[in-house]
Amino acid sequence: VGEFFAYSAAFLGGVNVAAFKTAAGPRILTGAGSGGGPHVRLLTPDGTVIGERFGFPTTVTGGVSVAFGPDGPLIGEGNTGALVRYFPF
Repeated sequence: VGEFFAYSAAFLGGVNVAAFKTAAGPRILTGAGSGGGPHVRLLTPDGTVIGERFGFPTTVTGGVSVAFGPDGPLIGEGNTGALVRYFPF
C-alpha cells in the first residue's frame, strides 16, 4: 500500500478504513470521519478511486464507519459488499 489522501488534504475529520481482497485484487474502503459527510470511497492500494457514493443523506455529518461483507454489490464492482454505519449525535 502506498501513501495517498483518501479525501482532500484539507479535510481534518479523520478517515475510517477497511482493507480486504477481492477477486479483482486488494481494495481499500474509506468513510469520512467525524465532521465529514457520509462519503464512502472504494480505492486500489495506489489510491486510484474505483467508485464512491454517499452512504446516507448528505445531512449526516457524524462521519461513517465502514467494513467489508462477503455478499452484495460494492461501489464500482461486482459480487462483494460494503457495510456502512453512522452514529447520529
